[in-house]
Amino acid sequence: IGWSVAVPNLLTMNNFVLAGKRTFREFFIRLFPNLFCTWAYILASWLGEVTHDAFAGWFLVILSFVAYCAAIWDQVDLILEADHELRGRGFKIGVVVLKEIIFFIYGLVYLFGVANWMSSLAEQVFYTYGDVMLKVSQASILVVVRNWEDLAELQQALERKVETGREDMSRLFRRANAPIFAISQGGFVIAWNDHLARVSGIREQDACGKSILALIHDDSKDNMKLAIESCWSGLSSGAVEVSMAGPMADDQRVQMLLTLILQRGTDPISTITAIGQDLTELAAIKAAQEQKTRFTAVLGHELRSPLHGIMGLSGSMIDTAQTPMQKKQLGMIKGCAARLLDLVANIMEMAKAEKIEA
Repeated sequence: IGWSVAVPNLLTMNNFVLAGKRTFREFFIRLFPNLFCTWAYILASWLGEVTHDAFAGWFLVILSFVAYCAAIWDQVDLILEADHELRGRGFKIGVVVLKEIIFFIYGLVYLFGVANWMSSLAEQVFYTYGDVMLKVSQASILVVVRNWEDLAELQQALERKVETGREDMSRLFRRANAPIFAISQGGFVIAWNDHLARVSGIREQDACGKSILALIHDDSKDNMKLAIESCWSGLSSGAVEVSMAGPMADDQRVQMLLTLILQRGTDPISTITAIGQDLTELAAIKAAQEQKTRFTAVLGHELRSPLHGIMGLSGSMIDTAQTPMQKKQLGMIKGCAARLLDLVANIMEMAKAEKIEA
């Protein structure tokens, strides 16, 4: 009676590793035929042992054997059902197979006892040690399986986080409000973000696969090549100013200040990511500033010569003036010319200071 209760309980705990995504209630309903057959063959074996009727005894032994085969068959079917859902199914199926092997040996020992090929003492000793070995081995394997599942879940969680981080970085790369591209070890473009495509006029599908030097204007190729070589060697290349050789005219070229970052992968393959700052508007402002400075210098030179002439002529005319009124008026002309000359000189100094600061 004890065995008919203990073994089904052990069987339930042993087979729960095959539950997969099912709840305990769902799995218990599925396992119930197996538990019933197990209970039946244990009880039939015991009744066959204690009955005094030889025919009834052998009938119960045969019945227990049939119930045992049915339990084994259902066990195999349960394994086949759960095989595609299991993680670490080798361990889990191994637990079940080990149990079936030991139970099969139990059955042989029982038959040997029925046939008087083994003494009752030897049979009980075997059951005692065999039961201890079964429980210890199953417990050890179940601990290994549980630890493996925990590690597998942790690994999957880490992989999901890495994948999420990779997707976030890819989305940030593509949507960043700054020109960004990446090149392989051969110097070929492997990524080209939307902002860079918009400001350069070069589409991603047109840029990817091409050498980055082919997309750089001739006057910037040497600087770009040197910066890439320094980055591959692990040295800091600093920031490099380049012009993109896009489809626009020369006066509309995109000026960028690039910072190159070496990204080493887990494998030997590495890439360089270039994060840029669009200097096109700054270059246009700089050109306009230079134009203004040149214009101011020319204008100042053109104004100073006539003013010097006005001051000189008005001074000489003061000396030959006939009346005090003429002298006063000529003096006012000379003073206004002097003040205007000072103003022109101040403008020239300010333009010179702006040029030096630029």
